[in-house]
Amino acid sequence: MHFAYLSMKKQTSRTSNGFTLVELLVVIVIVVVLAALSMSVMTRMRNAGDIAAAVGSMRQLQTANAAYAAEHAGRYASYQITDDKGAIVRWYDSANFLVYFTGNETQLLDTTTAPTVQASLLDPTVVRAKKRWYDKITASYGMNHEWMTSIGPDANGVTEKYTTVTGVKNPNRTSAFISATDGAAKYNGRLLWKGADAVEGKTTDGKMAFRHGGKAVVVYYDGSVGTIRMQDIVRFDANGGKSNVFWNGTM
Repeated sequence: MHFAYLSMKKQTSRTSNGFTLVELLVVIVIVVVLAALSMSVMTRMRNAGDIAAAVGSMRQLQTANAAYAAEHAGRYASYQITDDKGAIVRWYDSANFLVYFTGNETQLLDTTTAPTVQASLLDPTVVRAKKRWYDKITASYGMNHEWMTSIGPDANGVTEKYTTVTGVKNPNRTSAFISATDGAAKYNGRLLWKGADAVEGKTTDGKMAFRHGGKAVVVYYDGSVGTIRMQDIVRFDANGGKSNVFWNGTM
């Protein structure tokens, strides 16, 4: 009787599948840890993929800018063109420039609709967040136009804001395009991506976007691409601010 009682007590300490509760808890903990590690690895891989895609697109964007300049007397794409009636066309709505980026020549024939950029050329972080205008280039990249010169009006009443190949004194140090939120890499918006706003899809416009793990992607006029942190911008502020070579191509 005593032996039978001990045997029954031993059996009741196990689950019907033969595992003790302690063993079952250990298995659950291991599964949770492995799942967390897997998610962490997947997140890092996705973030790395996002940066790689943005770097590739921005390099292609400046390549398009250089190609445009080669066929327009050394003039890079205008940040904006204003006609004699005051209508403004900025670089991200200019089919004449974007055709060099997208390769879609059919958009040159359609003057009734704004040109589009295929999703594969946009920043995947923005596309995935479905930020306002997420399907347009304006939500992914901004042109550094702070130092450009407005020329005109010409004989047709047209004014353009642009720079030239010879106008950029240090092409490997002056930014051409930067991760941004509305098509313009604004000096006044360089430090606004922080706090509760530092979440893609919840930002206001006019900001330099440090959307890749606290880093912004930047392509320089020589076509080189890199990332930059807010701390670097603060350092530029201490060394010339808006006149720093990063912002100012005349330096």
